[in-house]
Amino acid sequence: MKRIFIVGTARSGTTLVQSLLSSHPDVFSLPETHFFAYSIPKNKYLRLFHRPSEKQIEKIRKLLTSMEMDLEFSPNESDRRNLNQWTKYFLNFMDEKTRDKRCKAWIEKTPMHLHYIDLIQKNCPDCYFIHTL
Repeated sequence: MKRIFIVGTARSGTTLVQSLLSSHPDVFSLPETHFFAYSIPKNKYLRLFHRPSEKQIEKIRKLLTSMEMDLEFSPNESDRRNLNQWTKYFLNFMDEKTRDKRCKAWIEKTPMHLHYIDLIQKNCPDCYFIHTL
């Protein structure tokens, strides 16, 4: 399964790139999830001892629910224990939803996830990044 992250700055064309790629029937895509931006500090040093709080998880849950898709988002305590597990939880979540839709690839487009490429790549060395400028 291919995992694709579209990142960049606001107004750089990330939505256009997502629209083009997600028009293929084998590609699953969601609107911006803000998963990392809502739950992990951008500053790498602040990440050292960070653990997503219930408030942050609820914010992500509400966002996913607002997309009017049948997406159950309920990480357990061990999934939140450290940022690597938290990242893997998200990757597995997206993989599962992609399999449910019988697709071969997924796209996650949140421009601000540009700040989390190091964390994502550490936990998913085979994922792709499209950085729009």
